[in-house]
Amino acid sequence: TPPRCGCGFAHMSLPGSAYAPYAKTRRRAHWRPQGLSRNMWLDRFRAEDMMSIHAGSCHCGNVAFDIEGEFTSALVCNCSYCRRAGHMLAFMAPDKFRLKTPQKDVSTYLFNKQAISHFFCGNCGIATHGGGVAPDGKRMVVVNLRCVPDVDLDALQIDKFDGANKL
Repeated sequence: TPPRCGCGFAHMSLPGSAYAPYAKTRRRAHWRPQGLSRNMWLDRFRAEDMMSIHAGSCHCGNVAFDIEGEFTSALVCNCSYCRRAGHMLAFMAPDKFRLKTPQKDVSTYLFNKQAISHFFCGNCGIATHGGGVAPDGKRMVVVNLRCVPDVDLDALQIDKFDGANKL
């Protein structure tokens, strides 16, 4: 059997490698920087490449969603809508957002240029998320982080946007 580093995988064959004679028996290529234990390498890999999934909802739970990512900042807008609603917003690509509620059960509000759909629960009235097209032409989803219980709102860096004068 080929020699192993302790990680459980046979190493790939590199020219001049001690593992070259065993190249035909390898099951999966594997490489890890020298000096890192298996657990240190796996922990670093998991932390960098795996995002957390956060569940969110309106107050009554009729509108529910999952979002993927690590949230360290939020945008607070002072436009007429956001100022009244008290949103703390996070922007993301649509593939990082999954609505668990059928779209037909979500109410929509449009105003001003009608460029952003503001989605809310028709039962409790909480605005959970929105959607539209970013200035660069890409589709986007905007989530009200106040609707995501496991995001620590006090730890977020707050970025202010002057929507009252720019929208």
